[in-house]
Amino acid sequence: MMHDRSKAEDMLQNACVKLWQNADRYDAYQGKFTTWFYRVVSNVCLDELRKRPFVGLPEGFDMRDDRPAADDLHAASDQARIIEAALAQLTERPKLIVTLCYYEGMTVADAAMIMDMNVKAAESLLYRTKAKLKNLLEDQKADLL
Repeated sequence: MMHDRSKAEDMLQNACVKLWQNADRYDAYQGKFTTWFYRVVSNVCLDELRKRPFVGLPEGFDMRDDRPAADDLHAASDQARIIEAALAQLTERPKLIVTLCYYEGMTVADAAMIMDMNVKAAESLLYRTKAKLKNLLEDQKADLL
């Protein structure tokens, strides 16, 4: 979510502090601890992202161009870079649902709980996000197959 390893580590540290301060709010009857903690982490990240002004993509941006990335992205395949560039064009909530469901392997129900939305709304958001990604990646189809 943060596109910067050190910033992500800072957000995780902030989330741990919030977890410690609000540990009494966790209710085991409402869900798993991991789901609750993911919610804390995602909220901390979203709060930080909302503070930043939206810059947008530079004029003439081409998803096939190599772009500077974190160390672990340098080793990623061309396909991963193309998909990452498409994800970068999404707003926070669509990006979060894709990250939780596909990168973290969570169910839509768990993602919905983390995102504080009902399951039907999460399913709808995931469906719309996949359709948008399909449109964004249409020009890159040959590179992805």
